[in-house]
Amino acid sequence: MAHPDLHVLLDELLPLAEERLKKHGSFNPYGSVMAITAEIFHYKASREAAQATPKQLIGLFSDAFRQQTLYEDIRAVGVCQEVKMVPPGESNKCHAICVRLEHHSGLGVTLYLPYRKSWLGI
Repeated sequence: MAHPDLHVLLDELLPLAEERLKKHGSFNPYGSVMAITAEIFHYKASREAAQATPKQLIGLFSDAFRQQTLYEDIRAVGVCQEVKMVPPGESNKCHAICVRLEHHSGLGVTLYLPYRKSWLGI
């Protein structure tokens, strides 16, 4: 990955997704913001918003983060969600953790970590 701030956010977001998958078998989208001071703030859906679809939640996070960048110095943002995707070279969809990261410099990256669900966890 091109920027160290994005590595830090990825290291914050990914373990939480893995923990939730092992504990609950799935998870709702959530996000994190890195302030200009390098402090990281985590965001999850409120109980009311938890009834929204994952696509709606991603929209809510995107809107909230966009608003936050207008009033605060933000270095980077990241959103993590569970998706289905077709890995390169394969023809069948599989489950994956998707992490979208953006840096204030304009750099953006989307990462996919495929996994298989099993009776004993991931």
